[in-house]
Amino acid sequence: MDQKNVQREKVAHLIDDLYNQLATDGDSKTIEIRESLLKAYRHLDRKSPEVTANHLANYLRFTGYTEKNCLYTSPG
Repeated sequence: MDQKNVQREKVAHLIDDLYNQLATDGDSKTIEIRESLLKAYRHLDRKSPEVTANHLANYLRFTGYTEKNCLYTSPG
C-alpha cells in the first residue's frame, strides 16, 4: 500500500470514529458537524487526504470557536 492510501485510510478511520461518537450522543447541535464529516469522507477519493483533513480541521475549529463565543456572550 502506498503512502497516499495509508494516509487516506487513517483519515477515513478518524472521520468514521468522530462521526460515530457524535451520532451516539444524539445531540441535535452536532447535525451540521456530522453532515460535514460525511462530506469529507466522500471527498477522500477525489482530493488528497491531507487537504481534506485540513479543511475539516479548519471547519471544526471555526465551528467550535463560534459556538463557544455564542455560549459565553451575554445578551445586550
